[in-house]
Amino acid sequence: MTNRRISTIRDLNKRRVLEYIVSNQPTSRVAISKLTKLTKATVSAIVSDLLDSGFLLEAQLFESTGGRKPMQIILNKDSFHVVAIDYSRGLIKGALVNLNGDIVSEKVIETSNEKDFFLTLSETYKLIDNLVSKLSAPESFRAVSISIDGSVKKNSNIKLAHAKGWEDININKYITEKYKVKCFTNNEANLAALGENSFFRQIPDLSVISMYAGVGLGTIQDRSLIEGFDGLAGELGHTIVNVNGIPCSCGNNGCIEQYVSVSSVRNKIALIKKRSIKISDIVHLYDSGDSDVISVLNEYSRYLGVLITNTINIVNPNELIIANELLDCIPDLLQKALKFVNLKVSSTNSIRLSSSKNIQLLGASVVAIVDYLSIRYYYPSKHMN
Repeated sequence: MTNRRISTIRDLNKRRVLEYIVSNQPTSRVAISKLTKLTKATVSAIVSDLLDSGFLLEAQLFESTGGRKPMQIILNKDSFHVVAIDYSRGLIKGALVNLNGDIVSEKVIETSNEKDFFLTLSETYKLIDNLVSKLSAPESFRAVSISIDGSVKKNSNIKLAHAKGWEDININKYITEKYKVKCFTNNEANLAALGENSFFRQIPDLSVISMYAGVGLGTIQDRSLIEGFDGLAGELGHTIVNVNGIPCSCGNNGCIEQYVSVSSVRNKIALIKKRSIKISDIVHLYDSGDSDVISVLNEYSRYLGVLITNTINIVNPNELIIANELLDCIPDLLQKALKFVNLKVSSTNSIRLSSSKNIQLLGASVVAIVDYLSIRYYYPSKHMN
């Protein structure tokens, strides 16, 4: 009983030390002790263990005011690399990310047929192999973390994969079996929320609406991701705004994703123009004053305003962030949508667009890094090299 208690205290103290170092590197044993309120002896023992196990490095010296010069403590950024993968819109985006959260290498490929899971898996293997080949020390490749535009259960089985038909598949087992590393899978909205929170905001509460093939909601509250009992929280796209509306793939009518997802907008414009449509085409037609496209986007803005209002009324986020490539290209649409936002019931401090086009990849890397370091949250230092 006593030994288990001591072990638990050691683990908690180790976590506090690592969380401090992640957010404040380079630092010193004295600074760690002062800010965590742990004794110098406790900090020294923990740091020594972390140095021996390869998590940390002692770096160049601080300036000294006399006496022995203190050593800098930093994360051993090259001791760990995760391959982050984002399956979305016929693409496989990959990034090799180190322990500091730096993207070391990136690669994007088009899928031959994203509805063929095993063909896509084979292409994923090639992408992973390409990224790992960039490492001078391949043994530092320790994890794969995957973002998918759909819903994923806590057991990592896919519940719904937009336009893919990968239901009930567990990607993790294939990756782990091949590479003998840990693999994590989550939906793109949750990972976007983690990416925004860890790399750009570092605040206790925020929500991200991710709008691509579908519409998802990722929410951080009290620094923790809200996932629901089975991991399926945030399926915002399947909230109904018109009971007699457009049929949805989920079997209901009038789901909001039929009005505000990027794919729904592309499909509507493609039907009008009688040809396939890319985001770049929509931007060009909008800038050219095309009346058909402007009409579709005006309706889109109106429903986006409804979606924003409903989301804020449900979760009351400190910040609401929208990840959407169409809005990235035409920011005016968000301003139009805000005219239809009614916040008499609830409120938020800000509504803005996502901070990075790689936000899902960054969020995916957070999942693996938090697991590797056994910490609660990952707020990397703003002074990382």
